[in-house]
Amino acid sequence: MNTIFQTLVYQREKGLEAVTDGAKGNGAELIVTACPLCRYNLIKNGSDIPVVYFTELLAEALGVKEENHAE
Repeated sequence: MNTIFQTLVYQREKGLEAVTDGAKGNGAELIVTACPLCRYNLIKNGSDIPVVYFTELLAEALGVKEENHAE
């Protein structure tokens, strides 16, 4: 018997597959997102393509280096 939860999980997994398959099919080197939940789901479900926040990509483009401040 199919429950609403099972349906939602199936739809989420199909949506994630569509994103990763579309990215691979178009030769993407990485997936860029502004959504923390999207990033989490893509990474958690084993995206073969690196997933980064748009701010990380922007920082890299501007040459900003990450600094670790130990207190």
